[in-house]
Formats: sequence, C-alpha cells, structure tokens
Amino acid sequence: QVFQRWRSTGMLQQIGKKKCIHREPKNSREVDDLLCRYSAKASATKEGALLFSVMGGKMSEGINFADHLCRCVLVAGLPFPDI
Repeated sequence: QVFQRWRSTGMLQQIGKKKCIHREPKNSREVDDLLCRYSAKASATKEGALLFSVMGGKMSEGINFADHLCRCVLVAGLPFPDI
C-alpha cells in the first residue's frame, strides 16, 4: 500500500531522480536476479539504491544486508499477530 500510495502521489518519481528503486518480486524465482541488480547499484554507485520489501516476505530470511547494502530501514505497517 505504501508503494502504491507513493507512486500515485509522485513520491516514487521524485525519489527515483536520486536513487535507483527496486521492489521485492512476487515470484520467488526472481529474488536472486533482483538481489544482484540491487547489490550492484547499492555498492557501485555513489547514490546507492532503495529496496522495497515486505516484512515476512520472500526477502525476510536468509539474506544478509550488511555494510553498504543496508544503511537505513523504514518499517511501515508493522504486522502484529491476531489476538
């Protein structure tokens, strides 16, 4: 929802002028390719890159975002279990 909202308001377009934007794929087979593209942009360019991912999604376990791959984390809509 955040991604769609930012797209509709033009926020993503503004951010895209400064950073290369990547989004977690819906298909699990595309995760490795996305990580390669994101890593290349995040480490090889001065501007860095931005990665949108879902908490508890395909990219939430087994991937180490160390050093230059993760400088900031923004959590929107933290999922809490039903009580």
